[in-house]
Amino acid sequence: MKKYLDIKLIKILSLFYAIIVFITFIKRLYFVFSRPRDGGFNWFDLIFSRTILDWILVMLFMILVTIITKKMIVANTKPVIIVLVHLILSFVIDWFIFLFAAVVLYLMGRTTIVNGIKGLSLDHFMFSIDYYFTAYFVMAGIIHIYYYIERVKNVEMQKALLSNQLTISKMNALKSQLHPHFLFNTLNTISSLISSNTKQAQNTLADLSDLLRAILDLKTDNLITVEQEIKLLKKYLDIIQIRFSDHLTIKMDVKRETHDALIPSMLLQPIVENTFKHGFSYHNTNLVLHICIFKNKESLIVEIMNNGKPIEESYNMKNSSGKGISNVIERLKTLFGSNFQFSFKNLKEEKGVVTKIVTPFKIAESIIYEPLNSDL
Repeated sequence: MKKYLDIKLIKILSLFYAIIVFITFIKRLYFVFSRPRDGGFNWFDLIFSRTILDWILVMLFMILVTIITKKMIVANTKPVIIVLVHLILSFVIDWFIFLFAAVVLYLMGRTTIVNGIKGLSLDHFMFSIDYYFTAYFVMAGIIHIYYYIERVKNVEMQKALLSNQLTISKMNALKSQLHPHFLFNTLNTISSLISSNTKQAQNTLADLSDLLRAILDLKTDNLITVEQEIKLLKKYLDIIQIRFSDHLTIKMDVKRETHDALIPSMLLQPIVENTFKHGFSYHNTNLVLHICIFKNKESLIVEIMNNGKPIEESYNMKNSSGKGISNVIERLKTLFGSNFQFSFKNLKEEKGVVTKIVTPFKIAESIIYEPLNSDL
């Protein structure tokens, strides 16, 4: 129940209705002094029954309304149903106020059961329905405006977070590519190829230039097509494969139906880089990398397998994967909430490790960002 109760919203409604009650109190006070009545005036009725008690009971009712409204929003209830529910509640509030006011006043010895029943009569209801009906719908409007603003703020916060995470991914990738070892090895490879294979040296230099340019020119879109992501990855793999020569075999099995599917940009490169880092070892000098992307029902499956060094039992993915993998997982959480899977596993039947990612299958231009706060 607590997750449906917003204290800030309750405070706003309390202040709003307090203003209405105060204005009504001043109006009644004006008529008391401008039109004196014989037999005096009941100050207790004016100050407590019609002002303080009225405010308390209305706010108790509106707390219930805020909870019902939020549940309807979370459940994506149809607008027609929402309006109908509010219409019913706007009529119920009148009887709710008089019923509980009668109970409180009866317990205080300020009224009788007969007078309390009179307050629930149709005449009494028709006398005050316009006041409570209007007040209710104004406050219901405040509730919906408040939740709408919260949702907009939530979406903007999500976009900012995703933009920041994408920037971090791009910078991490650049740092990785511009690492002295990477540049030294790549330039050394190009240098050695100049005399033996000039064409390949030119191609490697072009691949390096294209890779760095592609990363720098990557748009702020957090989701790109699988086809675009694979093209970006191939630029990196082309350079790596020249460096490792016969010690690296790369296999790709990307199903045609997934080419237009959306995938977080810069998702594969950190995982592949992590594979090279941990896959090669003294006992694993020949690495086979197999990248498989396919659709399974409503999910996009990405599997990156290698025949390298198995994961040790004490291996901690969160603490040992490096910033690149950690950022990938955080971006997946921001984009898909809990609706994704990310795992490292040792292959059972053969030596090696498989990294598996499962995300919702979305075609380009069909993605809908979910709010950070799952309650809204």
